[in-house]
Amino acid sequence: MRLGQVRLSLGDPVEIDQVTGQAVTNYLNNLTSKAEVADKATQQFHTQLNQGKCQEVYEQATEMFKSNTSKSDLINLCSVIKTTYGSIETAQQTDWWGSSAEQEGEYILARYITRLSKSTARETFVWLVKDDKAQLVNYEMYPQQSSSSSATSSDSSSRSAANF
Repeated sequence: MRLGQVRLSLGDPVEIDQVTGQAVTNYLNNLTSKAEVADKATQQFHTQLNQGKCQEVYEQATEMFKSNTSKSDLINLCSVIKTTYGSIETAQQTDWWGSSAEQEGEYILARYITRLSKSTARETFVWLVKDDKAQLVNYEMYPQQSSSSSATSSDSSSRSAANF
């Protein structure tokens, strides 16, 4: 998680620090809780992908995702990932960011280094988290170049198809 530092000075600094400190603590606790929900959603996404349940992934996604990605495109992507790169074995979260979506909830962007049975990839997820429920907004997968000579043209076409 990356955080910047902002300091407001509106009156007595001791009093403002106490109020601001508690507000920041509450905000960070809430954001961390939302990030944990997003991480669990990522684990579920990986399970669904391994089980070939990409139609479920699509049905659970946000309308924004659905307006940018057809169901058949997502199902094709799942097939390409499974046949070209294999099943997902492990995923290690590298970092995450959060942003408020006002009434909608929180947007959580999370990045992972993911080990598949035939390759390794970087994944980026954007989740909309509200009421302890996460919905997929965007998914990107960047397979790492393998040392084999067969990973050229099909690799690049899969890369562009993996950006939703």
